[in-house]
Amino acid sequence: MTGMPAYKAGLRESDRIVSVNAQPIQTWEQLPTALRGQVDREVTLLVERNGSTFGVRVKPINAEGGPGKNGMIGIEPPRHGTFIERSGFVESIRLGFMATLGLVPAVYHQMWLTVSHPIYYREYLGGPIFIAQAASEQARRGLDSWLQLLAWINVAIMAFNLLPLPVLDGGHIALALAEAIRRHAISAKTYLRFQKAGLVMVGALFVFILANDFNRLFQRQRALDHGPRSAPRESPVAPSPP
Repeated sequence: MTGMPAYKAGLRESDRIVSVNAQPIQTWEQLPTALRGQVDREVTLLVERNGSTFGVRVKPINAEGGPGKNGMIGIEPPRHGTFIERSGFVESIRLGFMATLGLVPAVYHQMWLTVSHPIYYREYLGGPIFIAQAASEQARRGLDSWLQLLAWINVAIMAFNLLPLPVLDGGHIALALAEAIRRHAISAKTYLRFQKAGLVMVGALFVFILANDFNRLFQRQRALDHGPRSAPRESPVAPSPP
């Protein structure tokens, strides 16, 4: 998953984790147990790639923190098979409507985690490069995954646009509500200051996100350059939509 500890450490698709801190790992289910209690602590992974093994140091994270929490490094098990469940037209409309309603609170929850736990979730703030990585990965998985990502991006943009921030639609709604409560129009000078503050906020956020994109690529490339030279290169893996 792009931006997560395994990504920044240079791990690649099809790598096999042999051990965690010298503790042997033979099945996928053993990995979460080995990482439990290791949040914010560096652990050493013994990784097998193309018949050779090498050590990688990663620091598991968890948004809630705490020594007893499960550590995450941002990987998922291989997919050996999928199935498709088809629905009728009316049922598909209902399911799509319910899925959209479920995505909106999920987006706001992720926004809150980004603000309350920036050290962990800032890596998920991505711009054009991050979106291109995610779209490429989902397209590789299939048309349905690609369309799901596009839907998630559109819902996320809609939810962000409704935040009560200047220059966004949510900011205009907030101003209109304020005027309705006060029963008096906001002065042009106050409105102009409000809009300028919004432009500064959105502009700073854009610069930070763009810089985060390039920093993420730099960290990944540096880790790959220090890894085994014999391993082939592959495209970055982006996170799946919720």
